[in-house]
Amino acid sequence: MLPTPSFISNFIENQFPSFYREEGQNFISFVKAYYEWLEVEQNFANKTRNLFSTRDIDQTADQFVEQFKKKYLFGVPKEIVGDKRFLQKHILDLYRSKGSYEGLKLLFRLLYNEDIEIYIPSVDILKPSHGKWIEKKYLEITFVPDNVNFIGQIITGTVSGATAFVEDYQKLFINNNIVNIFYISNIEGNFVVNEKVVYQGLQAINAPSILGSPNSVSIIYTQPDNQIGDILVPSSANGSGTGLKLLTNQVKNAGSSNGTIIFNVVDGGKGYTTSPTITIAAGSN
Repeated sequence: MLPTPSFISNFIENQFPSFYREEGQNFISFVKAYYEWLEVEQNFANKTRNLFSTRDIDQTADQFVEQFKKKYLFGVPKEIVGDKRFLQKHILDLYRSKGSYEGLKLLFRLLYNEDIEIYIPSVDILKPSHGKWIEKKYLEITFVPDNVNFIGQIITGTVSGATAFVEDYQKLFINNNIVNIFYISNIEGNFVVNEKVVYQGLQAINAPSILGSPNSVSIIYTQPDNQIGDILVPSSANGSGTGLKLLTNQVKNAGSSNGTIIFNVVDGGKGYTTSPTITIAAGSN
């Protein structure tokens, strides 16, 4: 495509037939002078022949930038720090992202050439009953040197065949005793007390065993004068386990030496072996 010349007065004479150049030279001179006047004095011809450049925001004259602003930037402050031409070229991006985080950042960048941080107060508003609670599942196990290597492993019970993923291993100091805990997830099946848990490649002889907590207790005999709300604790656990507590929630035949106590297990304790012998005595809250 040939470039469009800015001036056309130089081409006027060649646009007339030859007899005009022979018989009407004054007319040709008049027309040429008229076009020179348009080009030099009024600049009309130059403007019309440069409309493609004029409609380009990057090339248009400064006097036309305001016209672009009236058409495409209605409502935008007249005085802005940013580049007006750049803003008009990207105003569609701003309109499309209106109301979003990125839209607000772009607006201040274009108008004031500033980077901003956005704070949304609703992020820090406490919503009643909106807490996310996670109930951790764990296994209490015996100590072996390899316990720490169980983190991130899928374990299997050697007796039950149950499986789980070990999220973490911790040693807790409780009642002057060190308790070894595997926190687990993705549990499939039911682990049983005293079975060993292994991961792939670990021999059972080097694996820890599961310790348990009682989930039910049978009371063989009671003492008189038990009351609802009494906390019952073991006075003997056959040498294993600590921390078992029972909450009395019903008493039958109160005052009789043959009374019956109904209770809930409120704390299963820890460290109990299979089928321990437990003697219950009245405790305190």
